[in-house]
Amino acid sequence: MYEQTRVDQSQADLIVAVDGQAVGSVDQFMTIVETRQPGDEVVVTVIRERQREDIKVVLGGE
Repeated sequence: MYEQTRVDQSQADLIVAVDGQAVGSVDQFMTIVETRQPGDEVVVTVIRERQREDIKVVLGGE
């Protein structure tokens, strides 16, 4: 449903927000993402190696 640009898949990132909206579960994440359109850019906030990091993501289609 979405594609990340140049994200190291070997790392375990914890998604905590999408465009500033808190994410506490997969269901919350999907609810936020499903309101967007393919090609939209969102900012996904993750915890990576104990540091908060914002990643720009362009949503893809099915």
